[in-house]
Amino acid sequence: MLLLSCVSGFAQSPVNQWVLSPENIDITTVKDLAGSEDGLLHGRMVPTQNPPALYFDGTDTYIELAGKDEAKTLPTGKLTAEAWVAVNSPAEWGGIVGCLQDNGSFEKGWVLGYNNDKFNFALSTGGDLTYLNASTSFQTGRWYHVVGTYNGSRMRIYVNGTERGSNTNRRGTIDYSPATFVIGCYLDDNEFYPLEGFISEVRLYNRALSSQQIRNRYNSTKGKHATRPKPPVVLTNRELSAGPYLAFTSPSEAVVRWETAKPVPTRLAYGTTPTLQNRINLPKKTRQHEAVIPGIQPGTAYHYSVGVEQDGQTQWLAPATGESDFNYSRPDITGVESPYAEDERMRKSRAAAEAILAATGIRKGYCIDYGCGEGRLAFALAKRTELTVIGVTADAGEAARARTALRRAGIYGTRVTIHHRPLAKLGHTDNLFNLAVSSELLHKGTLPGDRAELLRVLRPSGGVLALGGLPQSGLAKLITGSPLARGTTTEASGELLLAKRKPLDGAGEWTHTYGTAAQTANSGDEIVNGSKMALQWFGKPGARGMIDRQGRNPPPLTSNGFLYVQGDNRIWGQDAFNGTILWNYEFPSELRRVNTPRDGSNMCADDSSLFVAMRDRAYRFDGQTGRLLRSFPVVSADVANWGYIANDGGLLFGGGVKPGSEYTKFKGTPYWYDSTGTQDTAKVCSDNLFAIDKQTGRKKWEYRGGKIINTTIAIGGGRVYFVESNSSSLRNEPTSRIDSSSLWSSLRLVALNQQTGAKAWSKSITVNKSPYPVVFFLAQTKDRLILSYTTSRYYVDAFSTSNGSKVWSKNHSWNRNHHGGHMYHPVIVGDAVIVEPYGYRLSNGGTVHRGLPQRGGCSTMSASHNTVHYINWDYDKGSMYFWDVDTGKRRLMVGSRSSCWLSLISGNG
Repeated sequence: MLLLSCVSGFAQSPVNQWVLSPENIDITTVKDLAGSEDGLLHGRMVPTQNPPALYFDGTDTYIELAGKDEAKTLPTGKLTAEAWVAVNSPAEWGGIVGCLQDNGSFEKGWVLGYNNDKFNFALSTGGDLTYLNASTSFQTGRWYHVVGTYNGSRMRIYVNGTERGSNTNRRGTIDYSPATFVIGCYLDDNEFYPLEGFISEVRLYNRALSSQQIRNRYNSTKGKHATRPKPPVVLTNRELSAGPYLAFTSPSEAVVRWETAKPVPTRLAYGTTPTLQNRINLPKKTRQHEAVIPGIQPGTAYHYSVGVEQDGQTQWLAPATGESDFNYSRPDITGVESPYAEDERMRKSRAAAEAILAATGIRKGYCIDYGCGEGRLAFALAKRTELTVIGVTADAGEAARARTALRRAGIYGTRVTIHHRPLAKLGHTDNLFNLAVSSELLHKGTLPGDRAELLRVLRPSGGVLALGGLPQSGLAKLITGSPLARGTTTEASGELLLAKRKPLDGAGEWTHTYGTAAQTANSGDEIVNGSKMALQWFGKPGARGMIDRQGRNPPPLTSNGFLYVQGDNRIWGQDAFNGTILWNYEFPSELRRVNTPRDGSNMCADDSSLFVAMRDRAYRFDGQTGRLLRSFPVVSADVANWGYIANDGGLLFGGGVKPGSEYTKFKGTPYWYDSTGTQDTAKVCSDNLFAIDKQTGRKKWEYRGGKIINTTIAIGGGRVYFVESNSSSLRNEPTSRIDSSSLWSSLRLVALNQQTGAKAWSKSITVNKSPYPVVFFLAQTKDRLILSYTTSRYYVDAFSTSNGSKVWSKNHSWNRNHHGGHMYHPVIVGDAVIVEPYGYRLSNGGTVHRGLPQRGGCSTMSASHNTVHYINWDYDKGSMYFWDVDTGKRRLMVGSRSSCWLSLISGNG
């Protein structure tokens, strides 16, 4: 009797209960007040009052109660799911609480949700899901008590205490699959439809409550749900004028930085699990905030969230993650004791090291001590920096003594290495060293070796040879008349003479998605040639931090000796000549941008900076240090994200797109973006185009016309060119990712003055629009605009840059409609535009290349001055090729492969 009484009493209570009030939510943890299924809150925590509830923003907020591979204690024979909910935006597939999989022929689990303006309850006991819709409609923005029950043979749905539907189509136990158990969305393996609205409470029972019990539950709780929920003031990351972003500053520390629009106190929550168990309070009212996370462990993910005060409550922004696998900080060795006697040579070496570092500011990369002696100067430089120092001496005895001393200090082989070899013929690759010094010159007054060899290994575009140990006149004589005089610029700095290496003659750059802002897919690099190429370096960052190759991701960029690589919500700034990681940041998920053939990259660069578009602004980072120099808000009267980004001269260009229009999904075959269907091919279009001063941020001009197709914006020759659609049916499109056939109506090719935004000309154009174009590109070169697009074949139209008149038009069949063969970007090389498998003369459209080198693989071609780079991916011997278009010669570089769009670029020689 006692046991039966206990079981009966337990059955009257829910097995799970989630009351979504602030006291039951600890940033990301939602407490289960009746069971053990604590939930993980994804997205933003936005609590509301009267009644206490959680606001779901319809974008990325939902509660994960148990993952698809986690054990669950869900009811199997009988079930009651109960919720208080207010739906702001009806949807075809809406979820309040559930655990289901609905793949058409594979339907399992259950969900309490809504279909347009009717609540519903769906359940499977084998076979299809049975959807039971309520007979009455709900009003948006009002509270409703919604209950679904199943007693083993009958399903019922109740709204506000009254039964609104039932059927007996299901019988037996509930048929589950390994699905995710969630609140606030309809979620299965390939669908995610988040709720926009409010939920105050969800309960789950392992029995079917009676009609009377449900009526009693409604009557006892309806009082506090009598008024409409007020739309909350939702803080998103838009409330931040920068960040948050995470950088690892030492092997054991990370710093999170962010800026707020107004001076306010903020908080940081962080932890090694999404529950964010640690807090850092920043009570000072300021705009610039940073918090240090101590005790960083290797191989660990750190989750963090920024909290901002709003109406007396802390609203926590969407959590982000940084992984210590990408902590490249070198151990601090400033405390390492010197292995050398404290004599005049050591004191002179230490003073020289401090002077060299103060004069050059070089603290990362590679340093050569040319005539290193016993390693004193090499030790002094390594101790004060993160440099890798390589000492070279022709004296075997010196080399042995240097190695012995540096091993005793514990830094040999990790921070300093000594090579014994002739100085006139070093074994190092060209253009390697950021800093060159000479201990022999410092202590003996003579510069050993060969000046040409020293220049050969010095990094172009800023590598510094720091000479000391002689009067300035004597140091100048070491340069005069030598190859160093032709390849460097010199300046005196105290007792030092600094010789800074110039950029390589003929070196090009890759500063935008397709080379330059003109979209030629050509770096213009006159040095890169297949017959002369050799390995410069290989190494980090590697594949671990990247997005899977099929997502057609933004390419790396390179300019002035810097290399910028974008991974999965992270960016690396590297030395292009030796691969040194100069800086790297971990960003929130809003950084990610994929399917660039239908949108474009979110990065561009100039000779000193990297510009990154994320959310509603663009960030300017210093190329050498990664320091945030400035952030620029998008120019738009509407709520908009910064979509298109480019720079040229002193201007930064942008296009505003509606939030959520960017492609971000990349996991699984649906997101290879290789099909011809509109899910893959919808074009991202800007609502406006603008230019700002990239130093001050001051707006120069803004253009508003039709829907500007981002992949057609090409800048060159003092003008900005693009194709826009002026179709009236697109004016109220809720997204900037447009798959409507109306996009191809009322098209105009437009030219604006780059400096003023004034319209130079505008021409009506027509294109083949059936089927919906797979890709649609515009490139500018000299006096030609090249429009290249595909439907079921390639079309290439050439227009005059002076007035927009069509000069010639060509079309040809594609090699295949998969694995990239139907979507290659045009490549302009010399006097020809290559649209595989043909090349056409820019002036008149004559065929200059027919039947380009046969190749497989998804990636598009890129080029330098007269050399095309491409991948022939045949899965047996696929690798990188160089094709000289002047001679027709091809060269295979074995062992390298590209991504499925564009990761093979050229620049810096």
